[in-house]
Amino acid sequence: MSDYFDGCTTPAEVKERWRALARRHHPDRGGDAATFHRVKAAYDMAMVEVTRPIVCEHCHGQGRVQQRHGFNVATLRCAACHGKGRTYRGDDT
Repeated sequence: MSDYFDGCTTPAEVKERWRALARRHHPDRGGDAATFHRVKAAYDMAMVEVTRPIVCEHCHGQGRVQQRHGFNVATLRCAACHGKGRTYRGDDT
């Protein structure tokens, strides 16, 4: 990510920082157009980065985990990703 959005881990944080930077650098409000376009490009990259799904570490993207008890095997829904197989940064569900 760019220096403009370092430390932002959720889409809400990126949007908040974007709004502050857009107010400061927008050409209609006295800012430089080139700087505004750099900030906009950095915002687009930051949003892609924070909204990209991450493969679940526990089920490796399958959504299911196996529990073994002796010779018995039970296939259960992954508790970490709730069976989705993917998690998102800042996802509390």
